[in-house]
Amino acid sequence: MRRLLLIPLLCCLAFGQTVLAPKTVAAPKTVVIGQPAAGGGGTAPTIVQAGACTSGGTSCTITMTTTTGHELYAAVSSYQAGVNSISGTGATFNQANVQKTQGNLGQETFLASGITGGTNVVYTCATTNGATSLSCILIELTAGSTHSVDQVAAGSGASGTSLSSGATSATTQANELALGCAVIAGAQTFTAGGSYALVTISIGSTTLQACESLALTSTGAQTATMTIGAVEDWILQLSTLN
Repeated sequence: MRRLLLIPLLCCLAFGQTVLAPKTVAAPKTVVIGQPAAGGGGTAPTIVQAGACTSGGTSCTITMTTTTGHELYAAVSSYQAGVNSISGTGATFNQANVQKTQGNLGQETFLASGITGGTNVVYTCATTNGATSLSCILIELTAGSTHSVDQVAAGSGASGTSLSSGATSATTQANELALGCAVIAGAQTFTAGGSYALVTISIGSTTLQACESLALTSTGAQTATMTIGAVEDWILQLSTLN
């Protein structure tokens, strides 16, 4: 019986076969799409281009050559405020800042994520009221970590030349893009506040609109400010994007 058991072992040794120890396989990592790595700063969107349009009626259009996968942020304002909107092929716009009004002014902002881009795409800004001045700013952005709006704030007033959005709640990731968009009832100058930089200005028949941006590098409450050249009714809305 012992001789029979030794035969397989002697056979294997004779042919020089090596028996390898089994490898240890690491557990697979779980990746959650659309969220920054734990403890990381995430990726903030960056500005690619900006466009603007104005009208004395209820709609105006902006033509842009855009890139698939990017995002579009829009600020739509009107005098004799109605419900403002923006639309375009390959983009679904969702409200970022709800409509804010001051006197006859009204403004709201929108974000479209994961757009289907194209050459000379027409984006239409509109309002439901018979506006005497419609103004729209459209900003193309690279995609951020979560393709979404994180925090918002909005302020308005009828006196003074210093505009403020008021403070947002604390941002949830370090690297975000802050966009402040303002509209005033008159043709005045805009000066960006603090470390913000003006992105673009849209001049309507009775309104003036501007957006400013700031790349954030740490979490915390955020406030956008601007200065105008003379006292007017004003609205300033802020969104942080990640």
